[in-house]
Amino acid sequence: MKLYDRTIRIAAAAAVVYWAASALACSGGIASNGYRAPDPAIVVAHSDGIVSRHAELSVVLSTGRDAAALEGVNPFTFEPAIDGVVSWSHDGTRVDFKPDEPLKPGKTYRAVFDFSTIGEPSNGWFSFKIRAAEPGFTVVPGPLYAAFDGSLSIDGTVHADEAPSTADV
Repeated sequence: MKLYDRTIRIAAAAAVVYWAASALACSGGIASNGYRAPDPAIVVAHSDGIVSRHAELSVVLSTGRDAAALEGVNPFTFEPAIDGVVSWSHDGTRVDFKPDEPLKPGKTYRAVFDFSTIGEPSNGWFSFKIRAAEPGFTVVPGPLYAAFDGSLSIDGTVHADEAPSTADV
C-alpha cells in the first residue's frame, strides 16, 4: 500500500510541474523560441511578417505618450542590427523606425521593443520577426525578328517590382 501512495504522490507532483510549465509558456512569458508576444492592452498593432525593404517598422500603442519627451528615444533593437531613425506620432500612440538603408532581400530580423527605454519598465518588452520582401521580376517577350546583319533579335519588356508587404500597420 505504501508503494501505491508514493506512486500517486510522484504522479501528482509531476502533473503540477507540467501544469505550471504549460501555464508559463501560455501566459506571455518567453516562448521556447525566445519571442514574447505583446500585451494587447498596451500594444494595438506592430509590423510583422513580410515587410517592404523600404518600409518603416511600426508599433501602435493603445494610449498616447508625450511625443516631445520621447524625441530621439529608440525603444527598438534588431538582430541582426539595423541603423535607422525613430519618430513618434504627434499624439505618442505610434512609433516608427525608418532604416537608414533598405533591408536585405529575404533576410529575417528579430525586433525587440523595450518599454524600459521610454520610462515604462513595468510594461516589459515584446518581440516580433520581420522578413524583408524579395524583389521579383517578369519578362514579357515581344516579337522575334531577323536583323539586317543576319542575327535574330527579340523585343520585350522586363518589369521589376518588390513583393507587397503582408504586414502594413
